[in-house]
Amino acid sequence: MVNFDIRLQPPPVASDESKFSTTGVARRYRVVCGLVVALAANLQACRSRTNETSARPPSPSESQPIAEAPPRTDASTESPVPSSEFVEQLKVAGLDVLETRQFLDTLKTRIVQRDGLGVCALVSFPLDTRSKRHGQKIGTEASCRRLYDRIFTAPVREAIIKQRLEDLAASSNGVMVGDGEVWFAVICAEPGCQHRAIKIISLNN
Repeated sequence: MVNFDIRLQPPPVASDESKFSTTGVARRYRVVCGLVVALAANLQACRSRTNETSARPPSPSESQPIAEAPPRTDASTESPVPSSEFVEQLKVAGLDVLETRQFLDTLKTRIVQRDGLGVCALVSFPLDTRSKRHGQKIGTEASCRRLYDRIFTAPVREAIIKQRLEDLAASSNGVMVGDGEVWFAVICAEPGCQHRAIKIISLNN
């Protein structure tokens, strides 16, 4: 008969080193879990603030651009006020500033648009035209339209377009444009001048 000597051995006791290792792992695990929880809470708070911001209507300062101040107008670009001397000159010619400006602006516009019909409607006939070679009388509006380019030559058109109101020269003979390329004056339809019009009376082309 064989005898078996069986003895129960007590479980191995963990050494101090293994105890320290297990405790350190548990501590680190708790620290990591705490960091994860804190990070998740911060992320949720950020999402909540983002949703509140997107749902909030924009303030007036955010939704509307700031209006810029209008640019200042340079006084040199504005039409200067006619001098009292110029006003008196126009009176001698039988005109005032308003009607003189209106006539000059109308003439300029029609010249720029090459509106021969409209320009000839501003002429008093017969019209005296003078050039370096000869003079000519234009008797009718139809003749004016037919000879328009020969009457209103490039130098005449340029003088009209460049003319400024305040630089006009006026006398009892009328108002001079440029260096005398064009003269216009008040034309009376009947004695007493109850019905009058401003017309071109002379051209130097």
